[in-house]
Amino acid sequence: MEYPITNYIVDEDLKSVIKDIQNVVNRLNARRENGLNLELKKKIFKQIKISHVYNSNAIEGNTLTLRETEVILDNLELNDKPLKDQIEAKTLSNAIDFLYDLINGNEKLNKRNMMELHQILLTGIPNIAPGVCRKKDVKIKNSDHSPPEWILVEEHLEKMYQWYDQTTSIFPIVKAAILHHWITWIHPFEDGNGRISRLIMNFYLLQNGYPEIIIRIEDRDRYYNALTAADKKDLSPLIELITDKLYETTSIYEEFLNEEEREKEWIGKFNQSVATKKIETHKYDYEVWRSSMDVFKTRFHQSISLISDKVDGIELQFRDFPIISFNQYLDIIENRQVSNTWYFTLALVNQKKYKKITVIFYFERFYPPIQVRKPFYEEGKKKVKVVKKKARFPFIKLYASVREAGHTKKLDDKIEFVNVGMKGDKMMVGVKDFNRKGYVESKETHLATPIIRKLIDQLLEVYMDFNQ
Repeated sequence: MEYPITNYIVDEDLKSVIKDIQNVVNRLNARRENGLNLELKKKIFKQIKISHVYNSNAIEGNTLTLRETEVILDNLELNDKPLKDQIEAKTLSNAIDFLYDLINGNEKLNKRNMMELHQILLTGIPNIAPGVCRKKDVKIKNSDHSPPEWILVEEHLEKMYQWYDQTTSIFPIVKAAILHHWITWIHPFEDGNGRISRLIMNFYLLQNGYPEIIIRIEDRDRYYNALTAADKKDLSPLIELITDKLYETTSIYEEFLNEEEREKEWIGKFNQSVATKKIETHKYDYEVWRSSMDVFKTRFHQSISLISDKVDGIELQFRDFPIISFNQYLDIIENRQVSNTWYFTLALVNQKKYKKITVIFYFERFYPPIQVRKPFYEEGKKKVKVVKKKARFPFIKLYASVREAGHTKKLDDKIEFVNVGMKGDKMMVGVKDFNRKGYVESKETHLATPIIRKLIDQLLEVYMDFNQ
């Protein structure tokens, strides 16, 4: 039984997404190279580390909450929690520290440091031999995959690291996905295989200029499904998951960097009470805005669910992303760099015609045009002219674009949908008015559903040649 690496294919659409994340990572690295103060580095590292320890252990059944994990990593003990769970939090934290020591020392990824990571990770866990490969055959729970016989584990690891050393002409994100899955496929240890594979994957990503990723407990079903698909020679779900998680981590870095800039600006311009009042005002606006955007997304998803099994020959794939955070909301309206603004996507797939398009709904700043009255003098008389200019402060609106064959472009002109935004506390859906050669905004929230349904009809008709 050999690992089926040669059968993996990455389609053009996924290659385009991978290139996009590479551009985001390059921008982030450029900002980081400008210098991060030591205190900010500690804050970022601590948040990512606590989240990694909590989520990675939770996926494996650890019962500690995020807050309890933080308490344990602050070297306190919890009398009402299992000792094994507390040990697992401490040892995974130690393994992450060791991983960063390896990276800072420019250590090469190899079998030796994998065994050292496992030694640290499983120290103190009863009935487990840390730092050595398993000595018996195993069966993975809820999986059709049977790992290699224990006597062949060392041989499979040697082949994996030989491939790792010799393979260079491959996207780093794809290589990270293969490396992660290959370790789980071999299942070299009696326990800790999932945590080790995620550590090794982050080791590789960090050494290649990417941020580490955190696969969260909420991602568990998607994560396991992606590994199952990889067992069946389809690596794309795992690559997509890793790409999404990279976007999330870059957002964490951007939020910390932007918050530091924002704090410096406010200290320079305002006293603390004014700054606090401004934040509270923005928080209220954000909650109203977020609620309205969630209404739109929920109604869109419900509309897709109603017809997904009734559109003959066309598959509708809805994909959900977390809404931008409050700090990202501030960064957009204050003209700072924000990378991860996708809200949801809809893929339309016609297998018979080999056609696929993905509609991406994303947030972007919008400067409304305003009219300004400017006085001037003509022949000694004061007059006033009205000029249009861009508003000083932007709104945040939800737009849509289409990705096809690796290229992103605007929606077809035949599609009426323009954007979704807010005016005061009212959701506004912008649609084209072909008679006026512009667009109008609907102030009635209940009209969102008919507009959504018309948008779906037009997407099917324009891109899939589908007529009801």
